Amino acid sequence: MIPRQVVYEALVDVFELSPVAICISTAEYVSRYIMANPAYLRLIGRSW
Repeated sequence: MIPRQVVYEALVDVFELSPVAICISTAEYVSRYIMANPAYLRLIGRSW
């Protein structure tokens, strides 16, 4: 079995290095960003 830390680091790399815009936000009445990868930030013209 692959150690949990190795899987976590791989998923973080996929999120950070992906050319596809990805963001994670809350699903409340007023949503807030939790995480956004560099491709998403470029798409919306913002920086973190």
